[in-house]
Amino acid sequence: MGDAIRDEMREKLGNLDQIRDLLFGERIRDYENRFIRIESELGAVRQEMQTSIEQLKNQFSAELSVAVNSIEKKLKYLSATADEEIDDIRQQLDRSTQISSTSIAAIDKNFKSQANSLQERISQTRQILEQEIDAVKSELLKELDKRYTNLGEAKLSRDYLAELLFELCMRVKGTDLVVDAKEPSESKRNAELLLPERQG
Repeated sequence: MGDAIRDEMREKLGNLDQIRDLLFGERIRDYENRFIRIESELGAVRQEMQTSIEQLKNQFSAELSVAVNSIEKKLKYLSATADEEIDDIRQQLDRSTQISSTSIAAIDKNFKSQANSLQERISQTRQILEQEIDAVKSELLKELDKRYTNLGEAKLSRDYLAELLFELCMRVKGTDLVVDAKEPSESKRNAELLLPERQG
């Protein structure tokens, strides 16, 4: 009989999507707005890092070009000097090139690390929010099952169902409400908006 009562209750509740939107719609929209903001911040960080990398590449390239030109002039001027001095100049050129490459690689690595970190935060936040929604849904279903069990084989009236559903809505939203099935109140009229019209 408990299953029959639950089936009857679900049938009377009608459109579950509307009830779900009433209970969770505001929270879900808030979560979606958070995701949009986080993704927007991630895009801004990526753009900023990419711009910084390009600027540094251009700066290093310009400085390297100046250094190469200067060293080439020295090489021409010192072409008649000992091989040792020429080797020293070439080593300076190699060090300059290596420093530039290392700096660019470090910046690129840092950018990728930050992007991956932000992406991981988005994934973790999404998972946590989904778990919170599932927990609220589970709490609501447990409360409904509890009420079905307590009612036993008693015939459910539309007024009592309205009171019951309205109380559950208020609990999910953080408001306590005592249901009085014998004296329908303003809460019943509000909850009736959630129930389908009685057929026949």
